[in-house]
Amino acid sequence: MLRLFHSLRFKLTVLYVIVFGIIQVLLYVVVVFVYESRQWSRLDERLRQRAQSMIEVIDVAADGVLERPSAVGVRPYLDAFQFPDFYYQIRLENGKVVDRSDNMRRLEFPAGTVRFDKKGPERKFETMGGGFARSLLGVDGELRVLTWYHRQPDGTLYCLQAAMDRRPFVEAVVDSRQLLATTCLVSLLAVGVTAWILAKRSLAPIEDVGKQAEDVSPKKLDLRIEIPNRQDEVAEMVTTVNQMLDRLEQAFSEQGRFIANISHELKTPLTYLLGQAQVLHRQARTPEEYDQFVANVEDEMRRLKQTVDSFLMLARSNAGLRELGVTDISANDFVMEALERCQPLASHQEVQISPNLAPADRDDADPNVRGDPELLCTMVENLVRNAIRHSPPTATVEVEVGWCDPDVAIVVRDQGPGIPEGQLERIFDEFYHASGDTSDADGVGLGLSIARAVARLHEGSLKVENRQGGGAEFTIRLPLARGAQPQRPASISKS
Repeated sequence: MLRLFHSLRFKLTVLYVIVFGIIQVLLYVVVVFVYESRQWSRLDERLRQRAQSMIEVIDVAADGVLERPSAVGVRPYLDAFQFPDFYYQIRLENGKVVDRSDNMRRLEFPAGTVRFDKKGPERKFETMGGGFARSLLGVDGELRVLTWYHRQPDGTLYCLQAAMDRRPFVEAVVDSRQLLATTCLVSLLAVGVTAWILAKRSLAPIEDVGKQAEDVSPKKLDLRIEIPNRQDEVAEMVTTVNQMLDRLEQAFSEQGRFIANISHELKTPLTYLLGQAQVLHRQARTPEEYDQFVANVEDEMRRLKQTVDSFLMLARSNAGLRELGVTDISANDFVMEALERCQPLASHQEVQISPNLAPADRDDADPNVRGDPELLCTMVENLVRNAIRHSPPTATVEVEVGWCDPDVAIVVRDQGPGIPEGQLERIFDEFYHASGDTSDADGVGLGLSIARAVARLHEGSLKVENRQGGGAEFTIRLPLARGAQPQRPASISKS
């Protein structure tokens, strides 16, 4: 039961009923107010029309003179106004009542309701209760009275008081209120039932999505929710949820692969260090052997650190979790910094590095890109180190930076054996080594993967192709920073 009260279906139904109830109350108030106003206006209009007709009859029948003797002569003409629910009385300026309807019996309208000696409106409507109304109509009696002052041509001023019983109108108003209230309650109940049914139908697709989502688990991340054949918010929600599941599956896959790879990569050096320590522990060793062991430990630890750092950078870049220190930086600057880092390796391999930087444009502006300087430098460094390792001694590694509207292009060319055609894209996979490649024995196979991940992280691209004269050519394209568009873009040379 508590679950029902907390369900979205119940809450929507209650919300609809409350909103409709508020609208019903407002409509009820407006309708009742308009209906009652029209009822009282009709009552006053009936009084006014009858009183006006009586005054016209009196003026004609009395021949312009209304005195006590002549009132008797007028009376036959007033018999037409003898209605059971209509009361009238004619009072002269001297306070004398010269005529009244038969249904008033011997009662008279209170003299205090007439004011000949004070200036006031010619006609006045008022509701009269009290003893006179109760004496005339009984308990709870109320009259609607029109007091009309009229002066005849001879100057005689008299007052006609016409009245009608308000109770039939009050009863009609009360009946209308009850009818409207009953109608509102019935319609509110109908709205509640309808809202409950419609809410169930509206939420049925969402409930179906929830049931399908219950089957998704870490072991079944390949499951997807069936997209309903409809173009509405539910279909959009299902599409969004499926996209989220795609990202989760990819993240779990990356995590599993990360754990497996790092376990594999760490196992070999740890096993080596453990074996060395066990051999060293079996018998006494010379100081030179201890020094060699420490040197080996230092080398392996450095390699382990490099491996872990590469793993972390690749995992964070692929998942988009690395916080970029975004700034505008010249492509020439971070390329030269990367070449400085690679110079010791190039000297050891007896390889020359030939940089060709992009010239400034007409406004003396550098080819600036927006991104993380450290990551961008690492990206170029990995490509250059890869080119050095695959180049023979005395060879030259060319690094060119150029304008390529609307991007800046960085090209790294080596003079190595090139890449087999079927493996051009696979070399960007983690731990992949091209067939027959023995130049990267000290690496872990992550440099190119990290380089492409960094390029994509900066909304760029990294592609590779073989050169006609031998060797490979890696091309990075990064979007130029805003305001860094060249006046005359220069194209990257092909070789």
